[in-house]
Amino acid sequence: MPINPLPKNFRGRYPASAIASYDHKDIDSGTGYNDYYLTATGTAGANTWILTDRIAPSSVIIKTVLQSADDDHDLTPFVLPKDIFGTALISWRGETDAGTWPLIFQLRRVRNGVETNISAQVTSNNADGDGQTNLTPIPITTLAHFGVGDILRLNIQNGITTGNGIIFGTDPANRDHPTYPDLDEMTTFILTLPSRI
Repeated sequence: MPINPLPKNFRGRYPASAIASYDHKDIDSGTGYNDYYLTATGTAGANTWILTDRIAPSSVIIKTVLQSADDDHDLTPFVLPKDIFGTALISWRGETDAGTWPLIFQLRRVRNGVETNISAQVTSNNADGDGQTNLTPIPITTLAHFGVGDILRLNIQNGITTGNGIIFGTDPANRDHPTYPDLDEMTTFILTLPSRI
């Protein structure tokens, strides 16, 4: 008997506007993962820091987070609902001008201009003067529902108390920076986000 070559149809929770493919491990666990890159767009001499899934050369290869910094980095608004739950990961490489200091991360949902924390603040391992690669876990312990128009926001603060700041790579294309060779091992900053399939 010939094998039927036609695939079975599976109905999702939302009307389908595209075909999606998942790794069999994602299907088995019910969790999909998306990578988003911290990067800068530039217009008329001004830089805007964003999250994007596009691997394109950044306007700025590195970013310096100064003492007492409190910076927001937004993903473009969702056009389909999404449920986020599990442990997000942030992969980054940074160095300091002096001493060893961490970055502090928090994930937030922005709805109609109102922020809601979807994770606690997480303090990374320290960066140092020679460059340090870090993989920082961000637990999301309560399911966070994002509706159409909601925005995912990554807040970054500096754990430094003295000195000028922490310098880290922000180029999705992973280009080298001529002034900071200690960062050349990795100039990408990647947020891996878990969501329910």
